[in-house]
Amino acid sequence: MIRADVVVVGAGGAGAPLAARLAEGGADVVLVEAGRVPSDPSGFGRDLLDAGRLRGADPRHPDTWAHPARLTSGRDYTVIRGRIAGGSTTTNGGYFLRPTAADVARWGARAPEWTPEVVRSAMIRLERDLDFGSDPRHGDAGPTPVSRPAPTHPVAAAFARAALERGMRWIPDANLDDGEGVGPLPMDVVDGVRWNTALGYLLGGAPGSDAGRRRPRVVQGTVQRVVVEAGHARGVDLVRDGIADRVAADEVVLSAGAFGSPQLLMRSGIGPAAVLERADIAVVHDSPGVGSAFSDHPQVALDWRPSRLLPTDSPTAMAVVARTASAELLPLLAPTPVLLGGRAADTVPFTTLVSLSRARSRGTIAPAGQSGESFTIDYRYLDDPLDRADLREAVREASALHESDAFAQISAGVTGLSPRTLESDTALDTWILDRLGTSVHASGSAPMGPSSDPGAVVDGLGRVYGVKGLRIADTSILPEAPSRGPAYSAVVIGEVLAALMLQG
Repeated sequence: MIRADVVVVGAGGAGAPLAARLAEGGADVVLVEAGRVPSDPSGFGRDLLDAGRLRGADPRHPDTWAHPARLTSGRDYTVIRGRIAGGSTTTNGGYFLRPTAADVARWGARAPEWTPEVVRSAMIRLERDLDFGSDPRHGDAGPTPVSRPAPTHPVAAAFARAALERGMRWIPDANLDDGEGVGPLPMDVVDGVRWNTALGYLLGGAPGSDAGRRRPRVVQGTVQRVVVEAGHARGVDLVRDGIADRVAADEVVLSAGAFGSPQLLMRSGIGPAAVLERADIAVVHDSPGVGSAFSDHPQVALDWRPSRLLPTDSPTAMAVVARTASAELLPLLAPTPVLLGGRAADTVPFTTLVSLSRARSRGTIAPAGQSGESFTIDYRYLDDPLDRADLREAVREASALHESDAFAQISAGVTGLSPRTLESDTALDTWILDRLGTSVHASGSAPMGPSSDPGAVVDGLGRVYGVKGLRIADTSILPEAPSRGPAYSAVVIGEVLAALMLQG
């Protein structure tokens, strides 16, 4: 048995910052990670740290979780999350955009501790902004580097010109300006290296994570359940190298992600009583909000064929981002097969990702077998007709941008989407459903809120209602998916909750 003041489950986007900051504050912290835990940066391997590729998006990659899911009726999918120190900050695209002011206001409306000032301080603590660090609204000494690739790649340059031609305004720093427009994409990338939270917070690889600071003890193992005795979390049971073990702690913090944390809660008997009883799981605490209404960003891929040979080697897989009133457009700088690590023929198209910024439809996570051996993840995408309407308009805007004179300088046109389909709502809905994917930005599966709200699972300090000594610190606790990708928001969660916990 291992003993600690605090055990944190999951060394991902929120868990690594949380554990590191608690340890720096004097707590004895054990950080449990199910995946590999490299002892130095070289242990991650070039394939995962290469920001010009997306090899971690391949469901066959050994350092990922591959979650079977259903996006909508008849549309099954495999959702990929990082299973390695750094979590999905090790396997994602390097996208690192701040949440919008409206996102932060929604957090504060659910939990008074989450004021704009508290969130802003966390942002400054976490950042080492390589472009605007001298601006007091940014950080210049934090563990996470932030850079904005110059839009010099032909795809990025043409896309930016096309967006401006379409009347969008230029946004030089999207981490300060969260309005509509186009500009360079903020990324946690340095010299082509994807800088995950393990590098920044656990291995002392950045100026903001001094090697002399006290650090958490990192243990590799798979947590099976939270140990709850007389209404109090006393630790976690886990398996290490095939052997059962336990970490006993005064506090347990789940940072296993928007899928992993609610699953651990339900395996431990914390969740909607009727759902647990159907799975023959003994109910420890009836918490209706666990897994009952998560959200994410529906996404479709708009393919286009280049009119000339374009480079497919770039320090980053993306470089610019455009935002409309309801969507985000991200052009990829190489064909998908190349980004996944393969080679592509000249006929393979390039892709622009079209994602809704906020979706109204809500999904569920529930045990699929006895004792929580497996889970069903049902996104229920586009259940709300307004989501369908917003995604139609986003696809139409993206198509018009790609058909503009500026983009025509490198493009032979969009593939598989005819003008006739674009004109018909019914035909376009069918086209979207045939190509529907997800941004993999799940949030809200154990949301924070006031104790008077039966759907709230945690309070503003991440404390689980009904179970003492148990908290959650990941995107599960956000009321809904942020308007932007949640990688930055996950790090903010770790920073904010660590600071609140250290304050007592």
